[in-house]
Amino acid sequence: MTMKAVTIANPYPYLIALPTIHPYAKRCENRTWPTSYRGWLAIHAGQSRQWMETWEHVNEIDDRDLHWGAIVAIVRVIECLHIDQVRAIGQGAPSRGLEWAKEHMHCSGPYCWLFAPQVIRVEPPIPCSGAQGLWTPDASVQMRLAAHVQEVAT
Repeated sequence: MTMKAVTIANPYPYLIALPTIHPYAKRCENRTWPTSYRGWLAIHAGQSRQWMETWEHVNEIDDRDLHWGAIVAIVRVIECLHIDQVRAIGQGAPSRGLEWAKEHMHCSGPYCWLFAPQVIRVEPPIPCSGAQGLWTPDASVQMRLAAHVQEVAT
C-alpha cells in the first residue's frame, strides 16, 4: 500500500512525534476538511514558521529538535470526526475507544483526524518537499517509510 503524507507547520509535527505518554503529545490533526483516508500517514514538517508562536509552550522546545522540510513521524489515522462528533463521545454516541479525544488538548476541529497511540519517530528525518492536502511521497521516500513501519512491526 502506498503511504500518504500531510504537511503540517511546526511546532505541530514536533508534538505529533512525541511519545504518546508525553503531556504535550498531539494525537490528532485538525483540518477544515474531512478525510476518508485510514492507515499509515507520514507527518511532514513544512517550512512555514507562522504557527510557532501560537502554542503557549513553544519556549520549552529545543530548536535542535525542530526540523523543517522533512518527514519526522509516521502515525496511523484511525478515524476522522467533526468536532461536534468528538464532543458527543460518551453522550449516547458510540465511543469506539476514542474517549481520549473528547478531552485531548489538541482536538479543536473543525475536523479531527485521530491517530492510533503508536507513533513512529523518523530518525533521522527524511528531507523532501511537501504539498497541500494529502500527497504521495516519491518511491525512494516510500521505501524508507516502509522500512520504518516494518521495523516497528517486527
